Amino acid sequence: MTRTPRTSLAALLLLFVAACGSTAQVRTTAGGGPAGGTGGDQGLGLPGQNGTVPTAPGSPGGVLPSFPGGVNGGGSGTAGPVLPGGGPGGGPNPSLPAGGGGGSTTRAVGITNTEVKIGVIIAAGNPGTAFGSGFGYNTESTTAIVKAMVEEVNASGGIAGRKVIASYAYNDNTNGDSSNQTQQQNAICTRFTEDEKVFAVFAFNPAGVNYAYDCFAKHQTPIIDTLLADADTRQMAELKPWLIAPIYVNWGRMARVLPQALAESGFLTKKMGVFSYDRPTLRRTQKALVAEIERRGGKVLETVYADATYDSLASTSASAVLSFKRQGIDRVVMWAPQCGPLIVFAGQAKSQQYAPRYGLTTYNTPSFCATIVPAEQLAGAAGAGFLMANDVSGTGAPPPTAREKACFARIAKRTGGTYTQRGSSGDAGFALGVCEELGFLQFALRPATGLHVGNADVAGYVARVGTSYPSINVPRTRFGADKLDGADQYSALDFHADCKCFHYKGGWRDIG
Repeated sequence: MTRTPRTSLAALLLLFVAACGSTAQVRTTAGGGPAGGTGGDQGLGLPGQNGTVPTAPGSPGGVLPSFPGGVNGGGSGTAGPVLPGGGPGGGPNPSLPAGGGGGSTTRAVGITNTEVKIGVIIAAGNPGTAFGSGFGYNTESTTAIVKAMVEEVNASGGIAGRKVIASYAYNDNTNGDSSNQTQQQNAICTRFTEDEKVFAVFAFNPAGVNYAYDCFAKHQTPIIDTLLADADTRQMAELKPWLIAPIYVNWGRMARVLPQALAESGFLTKKMGVFSYDRPTLRRTQKALVAEIERRGGKVLETVYADATYDSLASTSASAVLSFKRQGIDRVVMWAPQCGPLIVFAGQAKSQQYAPRYGLTTYNTPSFCATIVPAEQLAGAAGAGFLMANDVSGTGAPPPTAREKACFARIAKRTGGTYTQRGSSGDAGFALGVCEELGFLQFALRPATGLHVGNADVAGYVARVGTSYPSINVPRTRFGADKLDGADQYSALDFHADCKCFHYKGGWRDIG
């Protein structure tokens, strides 16, 4: 049985980034030119490639995957012959796109032999307004963190051996209505692609920039997103090669993973419900989710869809709680991004003296939910997680890794801030994402130093990374021609009432 109120696509934002601040737009040129070369530490004190080209398992060495418009693909770009160019370390490298002024004629906007222009989208506003909260974003501190990392990247070789020139735009999440966000995000896309003519865009907006995905694809501009608020396997394929999510898992893959984790935790029963947003992506993946739950012995009696607005969440949650309680549903899977749906649903459940066990994922930011949702409502909650900063906190969180500490040190050196562990402040969590995304593209495009590289070629270089990238935030990444969302392992999650926090349990498992 499935029920739905009305169809509006809006994005709720409830994450862990810190308090309110200025929302003025800024344009900046990062100082410090490339400090040379192909070796080094990706700007984070990490193992360098030392001029080698990573090879994805099972793929022939020296062959870039084919993408529309790329050097090896057809489509909208013009493909030139792959000729020997100045390879890493100074020697010819026929396995990469031609450089040095010959061969490839791939469209290359926002990049020259010495500079590469990027756009950066940063969250702004107060998304807690609808909840009567002062929760919001300090854009002064978040912008300073991005600028610091741009300087670090430039000091350690730049991106593709070019100096990074960054331009900034601010996505106000105070009003999460779909029409407002569509207008805002597409205006940002138009500015970056038509006015500023950037090479690629980095999105650091916990609410997502999914309303502009089609715009960036239309303008043939890669977007490197910290999350996938609304993308499944099908949409990733439709947007290829433009959408890249180095440390995230698309909803299609999670529809397979979550039931497995819940089965391992003994969570599945014959009386389960699903609460979701009324979006095409979530409706498609809900079918796969339910099929996998039932294949593993569970039974979903009802799915309820709400619009992603506070009013709709409140009214739809109230009726869903009434229906679920009447049917004896004892497990509720929250199949929607961010913590907002759980906060509202759990509030309605508490008022109706209904206490099911909840099934959650990294998408719901369990570490944040644990600070807001009453502990008695979270009792018995379980799920699947892949991103430490979203999943675990307090005694449930492992100590900072060497890579996290390296990120904090690099940012602190240039901002004067203090970042000690991923959950110590919103800025610390934000810094980890910034280090990751900028550091990742530097890593992926290091073999393009001295070579022609077009906009459509970025995904090919990303695919060639395979499993060689040492992520800051997730245990392992894997990339390929058909896999541009990189997170590749998950762990089961469960809630501990003594610390009011989530823990990982059972070790890391491959997502596939």
